[in-house]
Amino acid sequence: MIKDYVKINPDDNIVLTVIVAEGNDDLDIRTKLQKSTGWLKENWVAAPEDEEYRFKHCGIGCTYNRDTGLFLRKKPFASWSLNSDGTDWEPPISNPNNLPESYWNEETQNWFEQS
Repeated sequence: MIKDYVKINPDDNIVLTVIVAEGNDDLDIRTKLQKSTGWLKENWVAAPEDEEYRFKHCGIGCTYNRDTGLFLRKKPFASWSLNSDGTDWEPPISNPNNLPESYWNEETQNWFEQS
């Protein structure tokens, strides 16, 4: 079976590399990756097989949540934090109008509407 394997920075859980490997045993593949790259097998994670999820969330710069086992899209702004279930980033202030034309302004820490 061919799968994507993701190298995770152990300090901040940021995705550093995504590679394709073939095999049936995840532990065996991660052990081989450790031997060939020098990175501990604990820092290699098998990406989800759901293609839609993988392409949205499992790229370089994304974050791996070790508690949930999920990949999160790249953190959009420094002020945003994980939501309570650990599945996505949330702004410090909710979008009051919830309109697609609203954008977060990191400098003012508020939403604005683009006309």
